[in-house]
Amino acid sequence: MQAPLQAQWNAGAPAPYQSPQSDLLAPVQAVMVRQKLQIFEQFCPACEKQNFYRIGVCDPSKVSHPPDGNEFNAMQPSFVAQEDSECLCRFFCGKMREFRMLISEAAGLDAPGQPYLRLERPFRCTIPCCCVMVCPQELSVQDAQGRHLGSVVQDWSCGRCWELACCPGGYMYYAVKGAAGDPQFYLRVMYPSLCNGCTNCCAPTCLNTAFVVDILDADSRTHLGHLKNVFPGFNCRCLADASNLVMGFPSKATPEQRALLLGALFLVEYVYFEKSDNNNSSG
Repeated sequence: MQAPLQAQWNAGAPAPYQSPQSDLLAPVQAVMVRQKLQIFEQFCPACEKQNFYRIGVCDPSKVSHPPDGNEFNAMQPSFVAQEDSECLCRFFCGKMREFRMLISEAAGLDAPGQPYLRLERPFRCTIPCCCVMVCPQELSVQDAQGRHLGSVVQDWSCGRCWELACCPGGYMYYAVKGAAGDPQFYLRVMYPSLCNGCTNCCAPTCLNTAFVVDILDADSRTHLGHLKNVFPGFNCRCLADASNLVMGFPSKATPEQRALLLGALFLVEYVYFEKSDNNNSSG
């Protein structure tokens, strides 16, 4: 763990804010997230670096019509996110690795300022088995003062199992839960199948430029918005595997719920788009 990040993570005193930090997301309708390219990583896959992301505020229209690579490059970040994980975990566990992530206000293009959110993901070797999922993927979200805001948990039940069996390829759900453990939203990841019109087939590539994840209401049926992983352009994809993501927040979401959805974005990013097995293919 890097010393500055260690100090920020372990700081016990509350950050000197006069109003709740979660309110920073109150006016935000949509965000763009750009993973920083690690050049050395591209030529030495064994040297997996800790991920770093820039998070910018954007117009919600960018979710329907995703920005291109140039727009992501030109984005001025409002926040930055730093992964904190062990080298051996990154090498041997790949996209399943445990990590802690500090999301801070941006003090510059790649400079973290005041801590804002803390994400923590334990290692989970997930095994779906009939009506039970062993070790589902999960991630917890805290504010800068260490107050538990909620969690994101891979959702599995008898109904989910039958849905996946009846629609081969089907869907995978992630429950976004509040501090009390009650579902606030669901993220629905659509695998390509004939049942859903082969949505996300070959995405994100030049053949299908956006991998789409649905944001659903607490009833897991009412559609509220999207999270998308956007193809960055032919040259960028050939040279690197860094992710470009865009997400629109539901209009009714509270600042705390927006913070939870931002945490859900990062869990989905690692589970599905982080390279695994120490190669350069997408997860």
